[in-house]
Amino acid sequence: MIVVLLVSLLYPFAEYALYSYFSVMDEEAHTQLGKDIIRALIYCAIWIPYFLKSERVKQTFVN
Repeated sequence: MIVVLLVSLLYPFAEYALYSYFSVMDEEAHTQLGKDIIRALIYCAIWIPYFLKSERVKQTFVN
């Protein structure tokens, strides 16, 4: 699950880089991508530590 969260964090950065490289980003798209990046950072900052520290998660994902 952590890998999925990290990929969801990297996707907006990759999208921003591609749009910037091809110079097809208008002001509205720039603003939206900024919001997406901030949202992904906050989401990962909350959930990744939870998955790493939670006893409930450790008990759920047992081999």
